[in-house]
Order: sequence, then structure tokens, then C-alpha cells
Amino acid sequence: LDTLGTEVQLIGAGLKGPLRLGFTGSTTYGVMPQVVRRAAMAAPNLQLGVSGEMTTPRLVSQLLERSIDIALLRYGSPMKGLSYQVLGDETCILAVPTGSPLDDLESITAAELAETALVGYPENSVVSAVTTGFLSEQSASPDYSIRASETSTLMSLVAAGLGPAIVPRTATALEIPGVHFREITEAPRTELALAWRTNEE
Repeated sequence: LDTLGTEVQLIGAGLKGPLRLGFTGSTTYGVMPQVVRRAAMAAPNLQLGVSGEMTTPRLVSQLLERSIDIALLRYGSPMKGLSYQVLGDETCILAVPTGSPLDDLESITAAELAETALVGYPENSVVSAVTTGFLSEQSASPDYSIRASETSTLMSLVAAGLGPAIVPRTATALEIPGVHFREITEAPRTELALAWRTNEE
């Protein structure tokens, strides 16, 4: 009975049982390992289910479909039925193919990027919207040679020489041969937030 009472208390406090987490894009590499490690230490009775490399629109859909319980995503427009807690923001950085003309520069401006074909995330992604806003300040719109929804795939396309990509800084955790990272002058930023279904503890 004592054991049962303890287990019921743990479940009631949300410290026992399944908890399904979703992570957006590059946070899969920089943030997810820390979250999983700390959660395992703080609440060893949780059964964590982890999904990574998803775009924010996909994470929102998974939350509303009840496929996951909590998502770490890039905050854009709030969605009805979801609650959010903004955790901070993150600057973007440029991933460039080794040996490209941009590889020789310490920092790249929006004007220089406006003349370059990029590889990028899908049109409905938050980083794609941030990139469009950043380049529109130079009266330019991004020219994409190809798009990919996974950051790892995007980095592979950069490594293949298909063009540079504007990515969140956490993408630097991916060390792929053939890719260098360069600072962007007055770099765009994205907000990271936790999201969950409203009215659920």
C-alpha cells in the first residue's frame, strides 16, 4: 500500500508515466540531449518518448492530434488550443559550403545573401519566414535552389555545394565535413518556446 501510494503521488505530480516530447529542427542536436539527461536525473520514473527534427507546423499538428505532449518549437503565430512559454531567442547563422566565395568572409550581410541562391527550410517554417523578413529589409526575397525540412538534410545539401543556408545557431552542433559557419551582420533571431495543450497540467 505504501508503494502504491507513492506511485499514485508520482503520477499525480506528473513525475511517473509516459511523457512524449517533440523538438524542432536543430534543437534536436543542441538542446534535446540536455533535456533528456536532466529529466532522467530529476524524474527517473518518467518514460520519455522523444521525437526530433520536426518543423514547428508539424509539431503544432502533433500536439493538436495528441501524438506528443510537449514541444520545443520556434514561436511564430499562436495557435488556438495551445499554450506557450517563451524561453529565449536564438540568432541565426550562415552555413556555407567549404571553398565557396562566402567561405572567405568573416561576416555576411543581407545584401550579399540577396545575390545568392540558398538552400532552406520549407516555406511554412518559422526560420523561412524570418529569412524572408531579413532579406526584405534589403528589398530582396530569398532565392531557393532546394528546400528540406530536416536540419541534417539541409547541412548535407550545403556540404554538397548546392548553396548556403540560414540556420539557427544550434545547428553548429552538427559537425558535417564540407560545411563552415559564418556570422551574419545584424543576424535575424527566432524565439524558442515550450508549447502544450491548453488546460492540461
